[in-house]
This record gives sequence, C-alpha cells and structure tokens, in this order.
Amino acid sequence: MKRIVELSNYQLRVYFKSSRFVMPFIVTVVFLAVLYSSRPVSIESSFALTCFLLFGVMAWAGYTFPSGEDTVMEQILFLRVKSGLIYYAGKSVALAAAAVLLSGFGILIPGVQWLLHGGMFFDRAAEVSDLLAALLLFPACSFAGGALGGLLHPVVIPERKCASLLTTLFVLLSVIRGPLVREIPFLRALFWVLPPVEGAASVYMGTQDALPARLTGYFAALFLYGVVYCVVKSLICFYKKI
Repeated sequence: MKRIVELSNYQLRVYFKSSRFVMPFIVTVVFLAVLYSSRPVSIESSFALTCFLLFGVMAWAGYTFPSGEDTVMEQILFLRVKSGLIYYAGKSVALAAAAVLLSGFGILIPGVQWLLHGGMFFDRAAEVSDLLAALLLFPACSFAGGALGGLLHPVVIPERKCASLLTTLFVLLSVIRGPLVREIPFLRALFWVLPPVEGAASVYMGTQDALPARLTGYFAALFLYGVVYCVVKSLICFYKKI
C-alpha cells in the first residue's frame, strides 16, 4: 500500500508541475463561478450541471494525463516496484485523487456563496442530504470521467486525433445516453459500456426518504465503471508494453 501511495504522489507531482492541469482547472473554476454567480440557484439543476462539467473536464484531464510521461522514467519506476499491479494501481489512485481534488471546487464555490448569502443562496433551504449528494455525486462523476479519458491511453490508441475525437464523443453520449435510449431503445445494448452520468439529472426524483439510497447506488455504479475502465486500460498497457 505504501508503494502505491508513493507512486500516486509521484504521478500527481509530475502532473501538477506540467501545464496540463491549467486549462481544465480554469474551465472548471470559470464555469462554476458563472453557474453560481446569481441567486436563487436551483440545487437540483446546478448539481446536475456540475456533475456533467466535472465528468467532461476529468475526461479531458484523464486523456492528457499520460501525455507528459517520460518513457525512460516510467520504465525505471516499473522495474523498481517489480509489480505491474502496484505500478498501475498507483496510476489509478493518482487519477482518483485528481478527481477528488477537482470535485472539491464543485463543493467549495457554491458553499462559499451559500455562506456569504447567509444560507439564502439556493431556491430552497439546503439540507444535509444535499451535502451528501455533492460529496457522492461530484467525486464519482469526476472519477468516472477521468477513467474514461484515461482508457484512451496512447498505448491503447496511438493515433491521438482519433483518441481525442473518441473522448469527446464518449463524453457527449454519456451525458445524453438516457434520452437517446428512450428514443431508440436498441441503443441500450451498445450504451451499457458508458457510465450512467445522465442519472445526475434524475437522482433527486422520487421520495426524499429514499434519496440516500439512490445516491449511494449511483455513486457505486459510477465508481465501478471507473474501476473497470482503469483495470481494462492497465491490462492493455501491461501486455502491450511487456
């Protein structure tokens, strides 16, 4: 476990020392600042839009995450840990940590506005369940997006223009998956490979008592998709590199 944490810390240091995080960070902060610039703000709508934003931005970040890797240094790291499992687990943990950090801005910005306006910022009184929703939905969408973008690793798809287009397409299809499946039901057989991000817009539907259960189930589904994407990418990279 210690080696996994050390590897993830190294990956994060390399990422944040580069300029790759600048644009995703700026886009996130600007979008959230505009979204939460005036009141009253609908909690349900703003949270859904924040989920879509974090998913898309982290897909972008996950896609660019390996672009600054030093091939020689990566080989040295791989030889030092002497374990493909630890090596790729460290990369996945680093991606998850970046997702949590980014999702923190999704909580911080509306939270600050709520405090500045004396709790009168949203269109209704904020409840503990809303905080729970933010703590579960934002990191889950971020991680699923980052893992989806990371799945299109240069080792998996060497042609980067094609990978860039696929990343954009997968993000769009994930967000509009629900309406598309309702209009064209047979697409369900194809779209199951994409994370159910569109569910962020409907998680508040239903009784309030069942909201924690819905949030937990939605978080588990997105987290599982992210883990599967990371495992698939790691296996492909491992067998193509070795």
